[in-house]
Amino acid sequence: LYNPMLPQPDFYLGLYYLKTSPQNSIPAITAFQQSLAKNPTFWSARRLLVGTLSANGRNHEALAVLEKGADYPATESERKFYDYMRNKLELSLIGGQ
Repeated sequence: LYNPMLPQPDFYLGLYYLKTSPQNSIPAITAFQQSLAKNPTFWSARRLLVGTLSANGRNHEALAVLEKGADYPATESERKFYDYMRNKLELSLIGGQ
């Protein structure tokens, strides 16, 4: 049964957009943002949103989305992703990218 409050439909829609139209990531970004708005602890959406923003040179936004995730419970894998991406994004911002 479909529940509009669950984050998964927006997440899967974002995945669909990335796969069918990788050159236009705006719809995917929007879908991942909607998924996180419904459940900010949904790390699958956060990972793909951060990665998609970063791949499009939107590193300030990616870092902000990533840092908001620090407020929520995370698995060890999610914490490793957080640490890795935070270092990567901070280095890219220091380097002027």
